[in-house]
Amino acid sequence: MKRSPFPAIFVSVILLTTLSLSLDFVLFGHKDAVWELQTDGNLIYSVSADGTLKVWSKELVLLNTVTTHSSWARCVALSDEYIAVGGYKPDNEIRVYDKSNLKLLYSLKGHTASVFTLSFYKNYLFSGGSDNSILVWKDFKLVKRLKYHDAWVRKVIVFGNFLISGDENGRVVFSNIADFSLVKMFELGSMVNAMSIMENSLIVGTSNGSVYEFQIIGKEVKYKKILSLDSPVEAIDSQGNYLYVSQLGSVLIFEKKAGSVKMIRNVNVSPSEISTLKVVGATIFAGNRHGEVYSYSVTGDHKAKSPRHFFSSAKIIKSYKNNELIVARENGNIESYSIQTGLIRWSYNIGTSARFVAEAKDEIVVGSGSGKLFFLKGGKLTASIQTEDALISYLKLKDNLFYIGSLGKLYLLEKTDKWSIRTVLKLEDEWVTALVNKGNVIYIGTNVGNMYTYDIKTGKVSKLYNYPSCTVSIVMLNNSIYAFFFDGKYAIFDGKGWQLKNSEISPLYSVYLSGKDLILAGNGIKIKDKLLSFEAPVLDVLKDEKASNVLYAVLSNGVVVELTNYITSRKFSGDIGKISTIYADDIIVCGHEDGKVSVWKYVGGKLELSMVLDDHADSVKKVVRYKDTVISASNDRTIKVWDLKTGKLKRTLVGHTGYVWSLFIVGDTLISGGWDGKVLFWNLKDYSLKAIYDIKFSATDIWSYSSSSAYVSTLEGYVVSVSNKGISSLKLSPQTLWTIEGAVDGNGKVRIYTAGWDGRVFVLNEELKDIKSFKGHNSTIFKVILYDGKIITAGSDNLLKIWNGNYNNIGVYSDFRQSVLSIALSKSLGLIITTDGKNILTTDIKSIIKVLENSRLGG
Repeated sequence: MKRSPFPAIFVSVILLTTLSLSLDFVLFGHKDAVWELQTDGNLIYSVSADGTLKVWSKELVLLNTVTTHSSWARCVALSDEYIAVGGYKPDNEIRVYDKSNLKLLYSLKGHTASVFTLSFYKNYLFSGGSDNSILVWKDFKLVKRLKYHDAWVRKVIVFGNFLISGDENGRVVFSNIADFSLVKMFELGSMVNAMSIMENSLIVGTSNGSVYEFQIIGKEVKYKKILSLDSPVEAIDSQGNYLYVSQLGSVLIFEKKAGSVKMIRNVNVSPSEISTLKVVGATIFAGNRHGEVYSYSVTGDHKAKSPRHFFSSAKIIKSYKNNELIVARENGNIESYSIQTGLIRWSYNIGTSARFVAEAKDEIVVGSGSGKLFFLKGGKLTASIQTEDALISYLKLKDNLFYIGSLGKLYLLEKTDKWSIRTVLKLEDEWVTALVNKGNVIYIGTNVGNMYTYDIKTGKVSKLYNYPSCTVSIVMLNNSIYAFFFDGKYAIFDGKGWQLKNSEISPLYSVYLSGKDLILAGNGIKIKDKLLSFEAPVLDVLKDEKASNVLYAVLSNGVVVELTNYITSRKFSGDIGKISTIYADDIIVCGHEDGKVSVWKYVGGKLELSMVLDDHADSVKKVVRYKDTVISASNDRTIKVWDLKTGKLKRTLVGHTGYVWSLFIVGDTLISGGWDGKVLFWNLKDYSLKAIYDIKFSATDIWSYSSSSAYVSTLEGYVVSVSNKGISSLKLSPQTLWTIEGAVDGNGKVRIYTAGWDGRVFVLNEELKDIKSFKGHNSTIFKVILYDGKIITAGSDNLLKIWNGNYNNIGVYSDFRQSVLSIALSKSLGLIITTDGKNILTTDIKSIIKVLENSRLGG
C-alpha cells in the first residue's frame, strides 16, 4: 500500500522576505471579511481580511487561492494580464500576479501605510492609501507620487481623460490623466466609499448615504446629489442605465431614466453588511463582513453562496501498531480513537491548526499552519521544531526519515538521537503541495500546478509538467505517474507523454491508493465504479488495509465516517459545540453553539448520529422540520434550509438584521422572529418573502395556527399578535417571556400559553385577553409544552411540572441527573428530549405522567 501525501487542501502562499509571520493556506472559503470583488466577466476574484486572493467561477465554485499578505488583502484590480492586490499595514506592499497562473511577478513598495484602492489603466497602475497619497506606477515602476489629499485615499478610478480619487473626508479630486496635473477638487463632506462608471457619468457613494453623479460637460465637471439614503453606501456598481447600491445587507436597484433615478427593487442579499458589490450580466455578486460571497439574479432570486472556511476540517491516519485512528483537526486538537470501541483514548491541543499527521516509529508527527512540527507519544508532547511557514505535505521513507513540503522549500526531517530538520530544496514562491517517490527520485507537485523531479543523490531538479490548478496528490500506479489537481482533472505520464483526464470529483481534496485502487475524495468519494455522497465535502480518506471492506472519511464538518462495504457503520465527532436548541419528532435535530446542526436517529432505544450540517457563522437558536428539510435559525441573522436526504444546504434566507431565535411552520409557510423587531412570513414553496411585520420587540418564540397570523413572545415581556388585520400587543411581564404555545379546540376556541423569567404561566385567548395566570416555578420557565390535554412546564430549576386542564399541578418530575438547558417533546417517539448542553437525554413521557399521576406529587 502507498499512501498519497496529505497536501490536498493546501495551496498558494507567496514568499515575503520582509515578514516574520508564518504564512499558511488551505483551499477553503474566506474566514474573514471580503473587502473587494472584481471580475473579468468570466471569473470572480475576491480579497479578504484573511490575507488571501480567491478565484471563483460564476457559480461560486472555488477554483484557486493565493495567500498574498500576512495582514489584510485590502483591494484588488484586474487587467488582461495581471492581478494586483494591495495590503493593509504592516504588510502594505502591492503584489502583482500573472493572471494566467497566479505566479507572483512583482512586489511593489512605495506606500508608507495601508493600500485601500487600485486601478489599472493601459500600462499604468494607480494606488491610493492611508498615507494620503496616490502613487502612479508605469510598467510596475514608481514614477509619480500625487499629494492632492490630506486624508486617507479610499478610491481611485479612471473616467474619460481624468484620474479621479476620493478620500476619507469626502474630497473628490479630478486630475489630468496625461500629466496628472490637478484639474478640480470637490468637497462632499462625507467619506467616499464607492465609485462606479455609469454610461457617461461617474457615480460616487458616501458614508452618510448620499449618492452623487459627476458629469463632464464640455471642459467643465459638474455634479449633483441624486440619492439620499438612510445608511452608508458601502458599494456601488452599474450596468447600462441601472444602478446597484448596497445598504447594510441589501442591494437597492435603481433605474436612471430621463434625468431621474427611481428605485425598482430591494434585494435582501446578505445577513451582514455588504462590503463589496459587482454585477456580471444578470447576476449580482456581493461580499460581506462574514467572509461570504452571495449571488442573486437582478430580479432578486437567490443563485448561490460561496463555501465558508472549513473550521472543523481534519486529517486522518490509522496506527496499525496501536489499532487507533489519529485525527488532527483545524482547531489544533489531535485525537486518538480506539478502532474497536470508537471511544477517544487521548486528546492533545497543539495550539495551532494541524496541516498533516503522520506516524513515526513510536511517535505521531504533526505539521501545523504556524510552521511548527509537533511530536506526540501517548497524547503527550515529546518535542517540537519551529520552521518558517506552514508545513502542509509529507513523504515518509522510513520511520525516522521524512520529506516535508512548505512555502518554497522541501525539508528533510530525520531522527538519530533526536529529531532534526534541514532545507534540501528551494522552489521560489511555490507551495510544495504533493510528494511521492520512486527509488531515489521524488516527484513534487505545487500550488501553481507545476510538477518537478528531485534526485535525492545528485540534488538535480527538473520541471516535468504544468497544469493551471493546485496539485493535490501524486501517486505511482502501473509504472505510470498520476498527478491529481484541485479542479478535478488528473494527468497520467507513462514515460512517453501526458494524458489529461477528468476524475468526476470537483473540487478534489485528497487521493488514496490502495493496491491498484484509487480512492478520490472531494464533493463525494469515488472508488472503482461507485460514487458515495455525504452531507459535507470529504477532505481526507483512508482505507483500512487490514479490513478490506472498511473506509474512513473526514468531512469538512468535523465528522469522521467509518464505512463498511460502502455503507456508514460508525461516526466519530470530536468537534461539535454545546447544544443550544432541540427539535424532536421521528428524528431528533439539535442546534449547537458553534453554528452546527446535528441530526440523530432513534434506533433500538439508542441515538445514532445521522449527519452534521455546517454553514452557520454563529450559534443556532432554533430548528424545525418541513417535509424532507430541516430549517435552522441563528445568531448570524440567517435562516438555512437543509435537505434531510443529502445533508446539503438548499437555501439561505436573508431578511433579518438581528439574531433569529424563533421559527414556526404552518402548512407551507415559515414564520420567523428576530431581535430586530421583525416577524417575517416566508413561502416555503419558492422561499419568497410573503409579509413583514415590525413588532418593535425582540422575538423569543412563535406559535401560530394560520399561515397569515402568529403569536410572539418577546424579550421585553410582551405577547404580540400579528396578522393581515394588524399588530396588537399585551405587556405581561417586567422581563423576558421565553416561550409561547397554543392550541385550538374542537369548537375553534384558541388558547395561548406563555411563560418566562418569573416562573408564571399566562393563559390568553385569541384577542390576547388574560384568562388565567398561575405560578408554575420558582425560577425561569423556558418551555411550555401541550401534550394529551395536559400542560408541561420546564424550568431552570431542573423541574418538569405537569398541569391538568384546570391548571392544577398533578406532578413534579425531578429525576434529571444533570442541568436541563433545552427540552423538546417527540410525540411520535413518546419521548421527552432534554440536554445538559453536551449530551442528549431521553425520558419516556407516558411513564413520567403515569408515575406522577399515581403519586400525585405536589408542585
